[in-house]
Amino acid sequence: MVAACATSPYRGEKAGQGDLTPYPALSRADLDDAHKPRKIALVVGIDRFDDPQWRPLRYAGRDARSLGAALLDADVGAFDQVRVLTDPEDTGRGGLIKALEELSGRVGGRRDTVLVYLSTHGTLARDEAGRLTSYLVAQDTRMREVSGTGIRLDEVRRRFGALRSERKALVLATCHSGQGKSTLPPDMRTELEGIKGGAFFVPPLDEVSEASVVLSASSWGETAREDEALQHDIYTYFLLEALTKGLDANGDGAVTVSEAHDHAKRRTYAFTAGRQRPQAVSDILGEDPIVLAGRRTQAGRPALLGYGEAWEGVTVRVGGAAKGALPGSIVLDAGEHAVDLVRMGSQEAFVSARVRLKAGQRLDLRTLLVPEGAGDAEVSLSLGGQGFLAADAREQVFTPGPLLRLELAWPDAFAPGWTLAGDLGMGAHDDSLTPGGAPLSVRQRALVGGLGVYRDWRIGGLGGLRVRSGPRLEAVSLERRLSGEQGFQDTEGVFSLGFGGGMGLAWPVVGDFFAVLDGRLSFIYLRVDEETRNLTNAAAFGGVRVRL
Repeated sequence: MVAACATSPYRGEKAGQGDLTPYPALSRADLDDAHKPRKIALVVGIDRFDDPQWRPLRYAGRDARSLGAALLDADVGAFDQVRVLTDPEDTGRGGLIKALEELSGRVGGRRDTVLVYLSTHGTLARDEAGRLTSYLVAQDTRMREVSGTGIRLDEVRRRFGALRSERKALVLATCHSGQGKSTLPPDMRTELEGIKGGAFFVPPLDEVSEASVVLSASSWGETAREDEALQHDIYTYFLLEALTKGLDANGDGAVTVSEAHDHAKRRTYAFTAGRQRPQAVSDILGEDPIVLAGRRTQAGRPALLGYGEAWEGVTVRVGGAAKGALPGSIVLDAGEHAVDLVRMGSQEAFVSARVRLKAGQRLDLRTLLVPEGAGDAEVSLSLGGQGFLAADAREQVFTPGPLLRLELAWPDAFAPGWTLAGDLGMGAHDDSLTPGGAPLSVRQRALVGGLGVYRDWRIGGLGGLRVRSGPRLEAVSLERRLSGEQGFQDTEGVFSLGFGGGMGLAWPVVGDFFAVLDGRLSFIYLRVDEETRNLTNAAAFGGVRVRL
């Protein structure tokens, strides 16, 4: 990057015409250092406020200083830059917005790791358009003019989302419940108390928006608490514990933001007896790249993860045994697992899937909400036979014979549960015909192709029977070479189109391999002895299917 050059190539005076001024020599180490990803944090804790109607917080500043120290510690976070703001002159509305702007300038590229931590009061107010909006309380925010002096939470998220990094986390150690680390203006408290039950049923729109990772110390409407015994905000205390103790859930050597949050969430929930449930909204798929402490030294154990309120009350069963509750992540051993997702109060799984996990893999459970294998093509190879149902057609037109069939299918091609499949079958066999009573030897060849749209079902849950059936168009080419007494020889052929249906059964064998049994019935128009006949053709196959 240009900013890496410490010395200008222009020596302070204009070069003569035709002269070239050389760039300063840079070593490979200098270049690598200039371009390597950096770890940057902005940590804010506000204890005291100009407006006395905002009651002081006890540990917000302490939380910020402790977290900043842990992030800077070479044996813990090893962050390159950490800016901690706790002083009144830095934590006013203008100072915080300026700090976010300066943070944007310090982020050099998408591989930089960025952490933004905010510990202060949260509150609710009507914005200029009258919409219920979440605000963060700055040191100089006035309770009677929140919309003009507070910082809109969606503005913080917008600036956070605009950071060039693809490895960023926003931690909100605050709440909007009117208790704990939040305070409501009197008019807003009166308005909310007028809601039936005195509860917050629908959060403001900005509460459910997404960025890379947004961690909240509590769920909507809950209280984010400070604790005198811990001398910290409860969630922040356990978040720090994950970093300083190196609580690396998957054993890869690093504590990622997801691992730290999962630990803090579980401990906070237990410490508050379920009254405070930290939340995470994440759009990270695959390996979590946001390392807060340590360094990856090896591939860790794989994990299943599901974050966000949509996963509340969902239990993960693996191999029939309960492994944990969501939201959060479930660390497993590498290999193949039978996974069931079960909602609270039910014993029946609403999703069942078989997954193969590799070391270091993080499987987002949202991918299991679509049918298993959705979008993956399937190839089947099977062997069977076909023949006309009418006895005279079997004897005089084309005798039953073997068929080798190749099928290519696209599950969920049109919609979940609907498969588009095309197949091609070839067969040849020798037989004899007796047209008019005279025996003839015949070499028969068949080429059969089809295109079908099939509906898929699964019977018996995971590991059970798959059923596929639906309509099908068919093209048939039949050829026979006749030979008889006195050197008689003749070759006849016919091509026709037909329609019908097919039905298939499939059993999982191992991984992406299935044993299959298929049947097919089609109606074909053939011209036989100057007469057009509608003949019914039946076929059956057995073979193997593999999902690509």
